[in-house]
Amino acid sequence: MSGGIAFVGARLDDDNGTDSGSAYVFDPVCPCPWDLDGDGAVAIDDLIDLLNAWGTDPGGPPDFNDDGDVDSSDLDDLVDNWGLCPCVSGTAPPSLADELANVCLTMDDWDDFVDKMQNGTQAEKDNYLCWMIHYLEHCTRCNCVDIPNCPDADPFG
Repeated sequence: MSGGIAFVGARLDDDNGTDSGSAYVFDPVCPCPWDLDGDGAVAIDDLIDLLNAWGTDPGGPPDFNDDGDVDSSDLDDLVDNWGLCPCVSGTAPPSLADELANVCLTMDDWDDFVDKMQNGTQAEKDNYLCWMIHYLEHCTRCNCVDIPNCPDADPFG
């Protein structure tokens, strides 16, 4: 720690090659409210945290605009800030498109999801949200470990 800035080394980290190591710089003067898990990047875990808080009033992030509701405007803010936080160096996280592909979803699926979350009925919103959280939390490389108890059929399948 130097002048309020933390330098963190990740010995043997493989981001830049086998056992290459990484160094990360965290500057509390450089806010990054979209980084909900505090790892220096806005990425998939932050998206999952936001989706799990959907429709609530957490009294702060992920309600980034402080309107008392985690909703599509907060989702847009998070996605618009995807990647490393402004004052953090290191390897950027996978893109949203890559994260979706890892769970067998496409950007078209994402666009449908966002559209339903902005314009759908409450029943559609509940179903799309349930399925999106399921895919992101329980599926890897197109293999899902369980079937969720969502209100309706899988809109992405």
